[in-house]
Amino acid sequence: MSLKIILKSSFQVLDRFSIRTRLTILFVAIFGTTLTAFGVITFNFLSNSLQNEFDNALYNYAVDVADSVTLSPAGDLSVNTPTVDQAKIYPFSLGTALVQIRHLAGAVLFQVGRFGHLELPYRDDFRKLARGQDHTFRTITKLQGLPDAEAQSYRIISFPLDNSPTPQLILQIAAPLTFVEVQIQNRRFLFEAGIPFVILVSTIAGFFLASRALAPVQEMIQNAHNIGALALSQRLPVPATKDEVRNLALTLNEMLERIEKAFQSQGGSPKIL
Repeated sequence: MSLKIILKSSFQVLDRFSIRTRLTILFVAIFGTTLTAFGVITFNFLSNSLQNEFDNALYNYAVDVADSVTLSPAGDLSVNTPTVDQAKIYPFSLGTALVQIRHLAGAVLFQVGRFGHLELPYRDDFRKLARGQDHTFRTITKLQGLPDAEAQSYRIISFPLDNSPTPQLILQIAAPLTFVEVQIQNRRFLFEAGIPFVILVSTIAGFFLASRALAPVQEMIQNAHNIGALALSQRLPVPATKDEVRNLALTLNEMLERIEKAFQSQGGSPKIL
C-alpha cells in the first residue's frame, strides 16, 4: 500500500471526528512521533557513550596489565595484577576481570581468574591484530561454563604484548558489563515510562487547548440558532482576539446586517427581541 493511499485513508477517518478531536489527534501524533524519535536517538547516543567510556577504561587497564607482564629467559610468563590506582576509576571490578595470554596459534599460556570452561573467542580478533590493528573489542553473551558470571555479557579486549609486525603473544581481558547493563536498563525504564506519560499529558493538554480555541466558535453557533426573521437586529459576539475566529464573526455580522437591510427594504419590520 502506497503512502498516498495510507494518508488518504487516514484523513478520511479523521473527517469523521469533530475539529476539536482532529486537532488533538494531529497534535498528539506529531508531538508523540517527534518525542519518540528524539528519545530513541538520545537513548542510542547515551548507550554508545557508556560503551565508549567502558572501552576506554578497559583499554587503560589492558595497558597496565601488559606493562606488568614479564617473560623470563626460560620462557615462563608471569603477570603482576596492577594495584588499584586511586586516580583511575574502572567501571568493573578488577577482581572479576578474566585475564589470559594466548599465543598467536591459539594456545593459552597464562590465565588469571575463574574461567571455568569458558573459551574466549579469538580467531577473528587475532587476524585483525596480525593485519596491524593495535587492539580489538568484542562482546560475548554466551557464557556457558563460566562459574559465577557477574553480568549477562562480557566485553573482551585483545591486546598485543610485543611490537613485532606479527604479534606472537596476545593479551585478552574479559570484563563484566554489569555497570553498562544497569545504566542502560535504568535509562530504558526512564524512556519507556516517561515517553507514554508525557504523551498522555500532551493528549489531555491538547484536548483542553483545542476546546479553548474553539469555544468562541461554539458560542457563535449557539447564538446563530437564536437569530431568526424576527430577531435580525441581533449580532454574533465578536472575540477580542485578532484571529480567524474574530474575522469569521465580523463577516457573519456583516452578512446579518445586509440581510436585515434587505428585509427592511422589502417592507418588513422585524421585532427586536
